Amino acid sequence: LWQAVFSGLSGYPRPWLPIGGAASQWQVSMSALAYAALGWLIWWVCGGWQRYPAARPGLRALSLLLLGLALLSPWLPEAALSAVAVWLDHGFALACLLSFAVGLSLLRRRDHHALDGVIALLPLLATVLADLLDLRVLVRFRIEIMQFAVSWFLIVVAFSLNRGLGLLRRQRDEMQQLADTDALTGLPNRRAGLRQLERYMQHGRKDAQPLSIGFLDI
Repeated sequence: LWQAVFSGLSGYPRPWLPIGGAASQWQVSMSALAYAALGWLIWWVCGGWQRYPAARPGLRALSLLLLGLALLSPWLPEAALSAVAVWLDHGFALACLLSFAVGLSLLRRRDHHALDGVIALLPLLATVLADLLDLRVLVRFRIEIMQFAVSWFLIVVAFSLNRGLGLLRRQRDEMQQLADTDALTGLPNRRAGLRQLERYMQHGRKDAQPLSIGFLDI
């Protein structure tokens, strides 16, 4: 949704969204909204969320400030809007560089979970460097480059989340297997047997069929 609205606000030769002459206000508003969401993801995927828990209150306050700017931007005058846009760009660039440094620091400590964050930030860092070097190609294709960088970032983050969820599912299955298996024989233990017995009894009640249970002690 953000991609569609942002491209509509910057459509060439004119925005295709019916916003009159307020394209700049809405672009700044959408940027602040995106930075508020991306800030959490960048800090998390680079390992800062786990490594530096003391920074979480500050991150929450910054996100609330960005959300406030997103709501107020459509009504700001041009002078204030320009200052907010510059502040947003520089602040986001600083956040990317700081998160990237945290990711590299964790990689040096052999924490390979931060590798996803480092890879995800590479296109965003390229746009930051191009902005610092004042490259004309960034000015000409700024919206397209930013959309590509954000899309790449979200794809890598989604991959990282899915891999983490897969690991959690495997650990859950292994713990379930350990909890339901007798360590000596490898057979289902009493807990698993009682649970299976309950299922058979439910099926017997539902189908109104007799249920026979046999015990064998070896």
